[in-house]
Amino acid sequence: MLAQALKITELSFSRDQETRADEFALKALNCAYGHVKGSLDFFNKISKEHNPGRFGHYFSTHPENHQRIVHLETLIKSDGLKLGRYKLLPLILRK
Repeated sequence: MLAQALKITELSFSRDQETRADEFALKALNCAYGHVKGSLDFFNKISKEHNPGRFGHYFSTHPENHQRIVHLETLIKSDGLKLGRYKLLPLILRK
């Protein structure tokens, strides 16, 4: 029982690290491109395709996708980050 409690504590720590990584990536995108357009597209896509079920997120090393999206949307608004325009990839990378 103690091992299971420890595992859940470690998962929470890992989810906190993932949240900090998301925040860092959002700020890095803004620094590199001057906007964060498209930054939530991945999470929106996998949120629709992968549902961990009612209890699955308790055993995940990553934050639940919906929570990630809400957190990043809040960060975008609170930091006043711009939602610029999509920039097409070069043809060679579009496949």
